[in-house]
Amino acid sequence: MIGKFQKEFVFESAPFQSCHASTLVPLKDGGVYAAWFGGSREGADDVQIWGARCERGLWSVPEQLTREEGVPHWNPVLLRKPDGNLLLFYKIGREISSWQTKIIESRDEGSSWGPSRELVPGDFGGRGPVRNKAVILSSGRIAAPSSVEQGSWRAFADLSDDGGDTWRRSTEIYAQRRGTVRMSMENSTLPLTEQSYHGRGVIQPTIWESSPGNIHMLMRSSEGRVYRSDSSDNAETWC
Repeated sequence: MIGKFQKEFVFESAPFQSCHASTLVPLKDGGVYAAWFGGSREGADDVQIWGARCERGLWSVPEQLTREEGVPHWNPVLLRKPDGNLLLFYKIGREISSWQTKIIESRDEGSSWGPSRELVPGDFGGRGPVRNKAVILSSGRIAAPSSVEQGSWRAFADLSDDGGDTWRRSTEIYAQRRGTVRMSMENSTLPLTEQSYHGRGVIQPTIWESSPGNIHMLMRSSEGRVYRSDSSDNAETWC
């Protein structure tokens, strides 16, 4: 049954010029917690992760959640862990190919957050959810939809069987080049790079479970199409 929907702004003014990549999680008291990255512009060194909570229909003033100055922050993803605590994943780094994934945890429904730590110590390239929600499968496993942009773009699931303490990668998903779709850069302010063209692959998947053990991904691609892959073994291997 579809419930009631409404549209509202989280804030009317904020101490940053632009923001992007919002993420939400329901709170136990019926409220909502939201997070996003904000700064002067996407990819700037002043970009940090921000958050706000909605209680009884009112949003709090945005608060800065991260304090690692001088490096761009990206793509926060909120998750309620199996133990009930909130986890916030985010990326840091100037180049997507060398992103590090950091996490902070809240034990009080987002009222306060603990210190940041690496999701996978020593990793560069990005682990955990790259942009979209991690899901807790019927088996209890956490499956995080992830991708890398080192060379060919490719997707995978990052898997945790201990409540998010440790992670390991599934098999990778590649997409064959199809068609002749090209990205138009004529009116773009983005720098023109080799990654601006078709044939790069698939990134930024979203994931869901249709029945126990049967997991699916939809992926953004450089081919002008949405790609899909399926797993029948709890996201271990993918077609």
